[in-house]
Amino acid sequence: YLETLQTYTRNLGIDIVMVGWDKDGRIDLAALRKACDSGTMAVAVQPPRISLSPGTAAFAATSGGSDPASQAVAITNTGGGTLTGLNVSSIGYSSGATGWMTATLSSTTGPATLTLQPVVGNLLGGTYRATVRLAAPGAANTDSVRVTFTVTSPPRIAISPTSVSFSAN
Repeated sequence: YLETLQTYTRNLGIDIVMVGWDKDGRIDLAALRKACDSGTMAVAVQPPRISLSPGTAAFAATSGGSDPASQAVAITNTGGGTLTGLNVSSIGYSSGATGWMTATLSSTTGPATLTLQPVVGNLLGGTYRATVRLAAPGAANTDSVRVTFTVTSPPRIAISPTSVSFSAN
């Protein structure tokens, strides 16, 4: 959208002055006032903004057991324009095991769905955490989903006493 606006205004002999956006996707009004004078027209074009719902996901499984069901996270554009080029920019793991989370996008254009799937694999009992980060070129922000995966140890069977003897008379 910005390229189209630049091409159109260039053909009319109008210069474009870019001003910044704050962390919430709003125009930096002080910069806008500084860039404009009485002979300047201002057009605000809000960039796309990534919004995830929910922002957290929790999973539970038993060590050595089946993987839990996947969970879906809705991705929407709460800004302007079209949210394109969506990508999982990283999966960051807290201390401990890595590689136990997969994150798959239904589309690279919003709205889309992010599917989260933890894999039990060889994980031992414990709580594992990861942060799945999404980005898109030209978006005003990145966003992330915090994931918690609780793996319980399987029950153990204990026999006591460990030996028994019988005698016959």
